[in-house]
Amino acid sequence: MSKSFSLAVEEATSAEYNESMPFQVEGSEEQLYAYRPTEGQVALLLGAGAARPEEMASTFMELFWSLMDEETAAILRHRLMDRHDRFGLADIVQIVEWIVEEATGFPTQPPPASTRSPATSGQRSTATARQRASTRSRSPRAASAT
Repeated sequence: MSKSFSLAVEEATSAEYNESMPFQVEGSEEQLYAYRPTEGQVALLLGAGAARPEEMASTFMELFWSLMDEETAAILRHRLMDRHDRFGLADIVQIVEWIVEEATGFPTQPPPASTRSPATSGQRSTATARQRASTRSRSPRAASAT
């Protein structure tokens, strides 16, 4: 007997995933377009980090190209092949991060390590510090004369 699972997410319209997301790359005035990733594609991107390095790279690049429209993919492939073009892997990673942020609504970069302390409002406390409790003496007690 086979188990059947219903999908956890409502079906998205094909128009939602065919929505183009315009972007540009520094050094070029060409308008480029990416497609909004499906939840399955986002899951593959997030899971790619746990794969073996060679699998991670191929999964990442395969998903990157699947998110680009045909003309954009051709332009970016040409730029990658041009030895004099500075466009490279770091730029591809930035594009993918932007696509994931747009698709999920969550930033991919962690917040800064430290944040500014909130400004104080009000007076400082003027209470004195508690005195430390005394420690027991090890010398013998003096006997009382009474």
